[in-house]
Amino acid sequence: MIVTEVQGGSNGNWTGIGYTEIPYLKGQRIAVEFTGASVNDCYEFTGQSGKIQSAYDPSWGGVTSIDNPLDQVRSLMQQLSDLLNNYKPGDKAKLQQLTTEIGGYVQAINADTTLTSDQRQQLVGAVNSTKEAVDCFVSASGGRRSADSPTCSLEDTQKSATLGYSLAVNVDNSDCPCQAPKLTGAEKEGDQFTCQGETNVTYSTFQIAPTKVNCFQTYTYFAGYTGSSYAKGWYTTFGYKQIAKFIENKVAPVIFIHGTFSNSPDAFTTGFREDVLKTLGPWTAKAGYSNVEWSGGNNSKTREQSATDLSNYLNSDLGKGLLVKSKSPLHVTLVTHSHGGNVAKLIKQKLEATSAFWIVDLVNIETPPEDGYSIA
Repeated sequence: MIVTEVQGGSNGNWTGIGYTEIPYLKGQRIAVEFTGASVNDCYEFTGQSGKIQSAYDPSWGGVTSIDNPLDQVRSLMQQLSDLLNNYKPGDKAKLQQLTTEIGGYVQAINADTTLTSDQRQQLVGAVNSTKEAVDCFVSASGGRRSADSPTCSLEDTQKSATLGYSLAVNVDNSDCPCQAPKLTGAEKEGDQFTCQGETNVTYSTFQIAPTKVNCFQTYTYFAGYTGSSYAKGWYTTFGYKQIAKFIENKVAPVIFIHGTFSNSPDAFTTGFREDVLKTLGPWTAKAGYSNVEWSGGNNSKTREQSATDLSNYLNSDLGKGLLVKSKSPLHVTLVTHSHGGNVAKLIKQKLEATSAFWIVDLVNIETPPEDGYSIA
């Protein structure tokens, strides 16, 4: 099991979420939850203590593939087309292997809610027609696939594979000639819009006219982010991924610190934490949050010691694992209550004095002013 988020715990017994890979499902990642677990410096479950169980999701939203079905199918169909266009005797076994792999994604394509029904229909059609052509060629039966279809010759199979690959590419093509909708002011971060157009498939190897096919382009709405030069608006899939990559390198995960005579679960309810993340913005919510605990003692010595302990923890490999989405500098937002805010002020001083790569933002709630605690 690989740990992706620590949500609580101390002294080697942690609670949080992660994933495990299933070899016989081609490396599919299954979301898991763990409690009282021992974790090593590589964020791996050691098996010495704790309980792990799958985070079951009725819609299987907790299952993450390394690549989505569309990307996988396009990659495999490109390999298939390249193999056919450079075909050599003895390649039939490889052709059969590729078509079997491609066909295995049909169910995943039909279940992919990120695609419209028209996109799914075009992709499944491309898979099935390509598979039919290759199966006919590999069987060496001669003749035609049906009375009015192309022959099973290598040339016709090459054409079918070229067309199939092009259809798959155009299921989401940033060059598709269709436009994003006009802004209405009601858009929210991450809203998506898919438009449809037409484009030509050209056959550079064959002397045949271009073929018109449907193409699709998906736009995603970016609502803006402080410190980003990107304007609000609709962006292509590629453009939005570039924005996300830029911002995720800057966004700060949130760590909650409780006050005197308290602990994190009592000080911060789930609803409160969710509201804080929403207020700080959708990109902060994506970065996630964690809780850290201290003794809650009501004296300066205890707060000083707790700040030292928590600073050392955040500077450790395990502590930095909480900031896995924050690259360089190490950026974190501390949300605190009561004297937890004075502990956080000391943490900020210590971390930023340790390294110029640390940036610590504070959100203090009902923190009493105390001499000796400053954020200068």
